[in-house]
Formats: sequence, structure tokens, C-alpha cells
Amino acid sequence: MEKDLVVVKSNDIINASYRLSVSEQRLLLACISQIDSTKSLSDQDTFVITASEILDLMGADNKSRAIYRDLKDATDRLWDRTISFSDNDKHYGKLRWVNRIDYYEKEGKVILRFSQDIIEYLSELKGSFTKYKFQYIANFKSAYSIRLYELLVQWMSKGEREIAVSEIRGLLDLGEKYQSIAELKRRVLDVAVKDVNKYSNIRCSYGQRKLGRKVVAFQFKFKLKDPSSASGKNKNYDASKIGRLVTGSTQDARPGETMIEYLARKKRDKK
Repeated sequence: MEKDLVVVKSNDIINASYRLSVSEQRLLLACISQIDSTKSLSDQDTFVITASEILDLMGADNKSRAIYRDLKDATDRLWDRTISFSDNDKHYGKLRWVNRIDYYEKEGKVILRFSQDIIEYLSELKGSFTKYKFQYIANFKSAYSIRLYELLVQWMSKGEREIAVSEIRGLLDLGEKYQSIAELKRRVLDVAVKDVNKYSNIRCSYGQRKLGRKVVAFQFKFKLKDPSSASGKNKNYDASKIGRLVTGSTQDARPGETMIEYLARKKRDKK
């Protein structure tokens, strides 16, 4: 499987609330990256991914059989996984990711079909969507890292984003977990930021905004990594391609436009 696979998602999905393990997200995103987001898709279209292909995308040196166990576990859980949507607390609903998923143990292979309800957020996208290369999240160790990366890349043209504490808890579907700010930072944000900075094509940091003594929001700053500072340890980071990397999109981005192209066009438009 080629390593330049690109994930394209409607921003409505990125801004929805859901909880997936890192293995489940890898499986779903590897399948999503096979979709041509400009064309139609049906719930009968099938997507195939194997454990060896995921290892190849990760660039892993150690061909551990744990990937087979993780793929099987992800298959078992994905059938019951849902996405929650709300509209200013006036409307609340859930939808499933898949309408069928099968695991073939001897081959270490998954065959998946997306649910009809999710298809509109993955295909025939014309407006508000985000794009990034699968390889930038392939080696993340935490499921929260993938979610944070998407939330930042979505605002790449701004380079900063403030997310209320209550909002980030909802987006990550934390429930009753990590109630204290210290625990939330240590168990979620610090782990995610470390992954993003080590493995992806962006570098980020965060601070916090207080109302009195209470922390009410986290303030993230992020930017594309300097090609000259690309880590040799990150085998997936190809500094020579920085000018054409698709890192995200905004409301007025053109389909297929990279962030570098987008920023250059916006600068020209201002003249």
C-alpha cells in the first residue's frame, strides 16, 4: 500500500464526539484514506486493509504480531462504536461508523463497509473538510493524539486554536475520566502533544486561560515543522515534500489545495 494515502473528513465529523482506541482509529483512517472524497460512495462499497499493510504504513521495523491482535480487537469493537452530534443542545443524535466489518484471522485481513449515515461526511465533499496524510498519525501511541492532531490541522491557516475545557472533554468523550485539570493535562494533552511533536508534520504547544482561579480553556499554538529540523527518527517525515503536503483545509479552501497553496493564494488575494 502506498504511503501517500490522504485522509479526508468533513469537519462535522472532526467536531463530533466519539471515543475510539488508537487501533480502531488506525483501521478506520486507513480505510477512509482509500476513498476518493470527490466522488460518490455507497454502503455496499468495501474497503480492505491487512495487518501487514498497516505495519508498512507505520514504517515499523519490528513486525510484531501484536498488530494482528490489535486489528482483531478493533474489528470486535468497531461494530458498536458510535458518533454523537449535537446542535447547540437543541438536537442530539448518534450514528454508526460501519454497517459491516469482517476479520479473517488466517490472513490478518479486515473487510469493512461504512454505514449509510457516515458516507455523506466522507464522500462528495465540497466545502468544510480537513485533509492530512495518514502517515503523520500512523505511529501515534494515544488515541487522543489523533483527535488532537485533527482538531489542530483543521485550523492550520490560523496557527492557533482555543478550546474550552468542557468542549475538549466532550470532543474526546471523556465522560467522568480525568476530572482535575492536572490529570487532564498529564493523561491526555501532554501525551497527545508529545506524539504530535515527535511523529507528525506539525509542532504544537499549549497554555491555559483562567477565569479567576479556574482554568476554562486551553490555548494551542502550532505550525508546520521546519524542514531542516525534521527528525531522523521520524521515518515518515519527508522534508523534501513540504511544499506540497496537504495539512488541512478551511471554509474557503479549494478541493485538493495544499495548505502552502492556500496561504499563497490568500496572500495574493489581499494585494
